[in-house]
Amino acid sequence: MANTKIPSYTEINNAIKKIADIPSRVDDEGYIIADGVSLTKNVYDPKNGDYELHVRDKKNNKWQSFDTENGADCVERAAKCFVDFYNAKHKSESRKFSCSMQKKKESLSKKSEGLEDAVMDVRDMIKELAEETGNNPDTASFETATYGNGVCVTFDNNQEYYCYKTYEDAEEASNEYNKDLLDDIGISGIRFENIGGIEEYVDTDWFEDAAREDAEYYVSDLKESDPEQYKEEFGDLDEEDAAEKLFVNMGDDYVEWFKENFGEKELEQVIKQNNLVDYDKLAEAITEADGPAHGLAGYDGKEIELPCGYYCYRWN
Repeated sequence: MANTKIPSYTEINNAIKKIADIPSRVDDEGYIIADGVSLTKNVYDPKNGDYELHVRDKKNNKWQSFDTENGADCVERAAKCFVDFYNAKHKSESRKFSCSMQKKKESLSKKSEGLEDAVMDVRDMIKELAEETGNNPDTASFETATYGNGVCVTFDNNQEYYCYKTYEDAEEASNEYNKDLLDDIGISGIRFENIGGIEEYVDTDWFEDAAREDAEYYVSDLKESDPEQYKEEFGDLDEEDAAEKLFVNMGDDYVEWFKENFGEKELEQVIKQNNLVDYDKLAEAITEADGPAHGLAGYDGKEIELPCGYYCYRWN
């Protein structure tokens, strides 16, 4: 279609408000958001006013796209989808509330049981920790650690230590910490070369398919729009063989190809939207490569092994 007016995010949000009174708003980056549901706009032909709208429910890993090629009511359809995603999310959360509360109680009970097992010798551990760190054991308090089955010991100078009865407990706590961190920052900054390469943790088939589709689109578009350039690049090859030649020339690191062509931010979004990372496996690999102290000892990165067998890490 041609000469379509491209709507602003404010106009799209107004369309949402007409359907239902939900707390949708335009955030600082220009997206429309409402409690985990988001709507983004991609203008792929400004001259003709062609664009597409993406609606996504991040928590439930659902998304849907609407473009002007499938009708002028693109905004209305996307707005209705946004409201449907929002309502479905809240109905689901309401149904799951009682079950969620029971699971939380069970989780807290398990942590309490683990703490009760540790209380028998935790005072002796605190004495050893105080001696090792130059603190007064009489000023110490302790509670369940944020991560894993351990205790957090705090001295009167506000030094906090995460302490675990076994190294395996410390590793499990580190895995929990790493998963939280990955959920916050994604995979940017991860040194995959130290843990076997990104293909060990990311579904590379998705990126291979994306590279092949890109090659096929490029060849088809070039042949139609610039036959002379097509002949210069591919000679007398038909479209299928030309696309295969271009695809082969891309190499076999399709994740790196995607990042070079679309950027690291888009790579992160695609990985999250399509659930392409095994975060459990990745978190465990980071712990295995760097050790529990890398995350749990946020203050100095050091591990303290006490005579009683506990492993302690200064959090702050």
